[in-house]
Amino acid sequence: MTLHWIVAPGQEGKRAADVLSQGPGVSGTLIKKVRLYGRLTCNGRDWRMIDPVRAGDELCVQYDAPEELAADVRLVPTAGIEIIWQDQDLAVVMKPPALTTHRGPFGHESGLTDKLAAAVGGSGGGLHPVGRLDRDTSGLLVLARHPHAHHRLTDGIREKDYLALVHGSPPADSGLISLPIARLADSLIERRVAVHGRTAVTVWRRLAGFTSPQSHGKELSWLAVRLLTGRTHQIRVHFSAIGCPLVGDSLYGHRGTAWDASDAALGRQALHAARLILRHPRDGQERVFTAALPDDLRPFATAEAGEALEAWYQSAVQQD
Repeated sequence: MTLHWIVAPGQEGKRAADVLSQGPGVSGTLIKKVRLYGRLTCNGRDWRMIDPVRAGDELCVQYDAPEELAADVRLVPTAGIEIIWQDQDLAVVMKPPALTTHRGPFGHESGLTDKLAAAVGGSGGGLHPVGRLDRDTSGLLVLARHPHAHHRLTDGIREKDYLALVHGSPPADSGLISLPIARLADSLIERRVAVHGRTAVTVWRRLAGFTSPQSHGKELSWLAVRLLTGRTHQIRVHFSAIGCPLVGDSLYGHRGTAWDASDAALGRQALHAARLILRHPRDGQERVFTAALPDDLRPFATAEAGEALEAWYQSAVQQD
């Protein structure tokens, strides 16, 4: 990573570290790490973070930790992972289902970051996911290429929209679910709605309702969903709580006789991260990305629902 910054008149006399923190937003953690794995120069000369600077000085931060991928390395598609867009600072990829974002808790299963990095001769530590997707959720995922981009992107994803296929039909054409979520005391994974839980807010809009042979005539609904908070399993827990669990969700969905052919045919929760808007960490420009439905969800984009989904995608490329 290489980052340049021209000292403004109002920053005259400040320490280099303070200028870099207030200007390009370099984190305190990275400022410390530059001493170990990088170099700071001022007008081409070696400089310390505690040294003062003058207006018009050019600061240059170079950071090359051993695990980081070189800026000129281009990620390549692998293991069903599609590269939507990339540059020296970040990559936007489409994660397929049945793949974790990170390596599994016991190190037995390589995650998305491991697979992408290994394909170009690196290690997963050089890619920094901004947020995460559940193992069986598909769609858009942002990967920072270095710690500075990761720090800036933490608040740089302005919107993220999901498409969800649920059983039944919500009680209105649109709505907001505000139900606190907590982890089950005897589980490391499962969550539930609980009074003592953390605030969780989900906004949704019904796009289409339909029936299919796989659902034995029962109604299914496509929803556009946006998270106002980011709790683990939030969408899955919230729609299960209002009686419209996600199709294919074996953890929060229908159980026993209520489990039908639509659940079995899919084999994973019908949740897809379909759109996001992010503010680029280097130039501040906003960019919009979309990801089409993956192959396993397309059979549910029936004639009844396909037109509504297509209209949603067409509007999704326009910024709000």
